[in-house]
Amino acid sequence: MLDLSGGQPELTPEMTLWTMRALRDRGLAGECFLWSDDNLSEEYFWTVLTEAERREVTSYKNYARVGCFKGFDATSFSFNTMAEASGFDRQFDIMRRSIASGLSMYAYATFTAAKTSGLRAAMETFVDRLQDIHTHMPLRTVPLEVQVFTPTSGRIRAEHLEALQVQQEAVAAWIEQLEARFTAQERALPVDAVSLGLD
Repeated sequence: MLDLSGGQPELTPEMTLWTMRALRDRGLAGECFLWSDDNLSEEYFWTVLTEAERREVTSYKNYARVGCFKGFDATSFSFNTMAEASGFDRQFDIMRRSIASGLSMYAYATFTAAKTSGLRAAMETFVDRLQDIHTHMPLRTVPLEVQVFTPTSGRIRAEHLEALQVQQEAVAAWIEQLEARFTAQERALPVDAVSLGLD
């Protein structure tokens, strides 16, 4: 497996295409799975690549992309990214457009937040919005556990430590939502066995 990570690799949308071509040129297209990360913040896939280049990307068999939702509501999004709250809604638009374009999409979700007030209602709405994209989208979404690690340990403040605890409550609320919406058999499926009807 080859992972194009970052940062945001899609700031240079040609990188995925160039990597696909390089793998094909070396006879590795069938041997190596290509995976790329996307923070669901920009639309360069559609505004920079040509239609033919986009088709080349979406038709590549051993490729999938993961989009990371940086929060479960606009407030947690702003807390996690220090960006404008409107970026939270944009993530859903980009995920929906990516799937409609034929990209094999998965999702990560960051559940750190500054406070627990209204958390369960916010999580219910978050899962509703994932299901607005596709009924099975929550089953292709993996919450990421944020932890303190050495390079950031010196910058951790009290609100960050609290956010690490909030994420535990958020994950519990996430599990409650999945249990209410999907059978045990559906929840037990590996994420790559969950179909969005396009892959």
